[in-house]
Amino acid sequence: MLTSVPLTYLAQAAAAAFFAALFDYVGTAAPERAGFEALSAAVTGLATEAGTPTWPLVTLLPFLARPDQHMLLRPKVTSQAAHRLGLELRFAADPNWTTYSTFLRSS
Repeated sequence: MLTSVPLTYLAQAAAAAFFAALFDYVGTAAPERAGFEALSAAVTGLATEAGTPTWPLVTLLPFLARPDQHMLLRPKVTSQAAHRLGLELRFAADPNWTTYSTFLRSS
């Protein structure tokens, strides 16, 4: 049963999975679907107030590590800018490769 496992162990395991996915993702020559989806899944394993991964949680550290390859996606600002520029990002609230890859191609 999950409740019998100490919370600190669960938090450590989630953090280890997150950093492994992060390092794998930013270590590639270019952003790839499998790496993005693994990172998004690892973020899901982290405890957040909302309980779901958010775009900034998934995109901030890759952007800071490799700004030449990755972009920070902030939903409200990004959606407004895309609308003003006439771009269709196929935006979805939950982090997903379709929206992110479209966002990267638009830059």
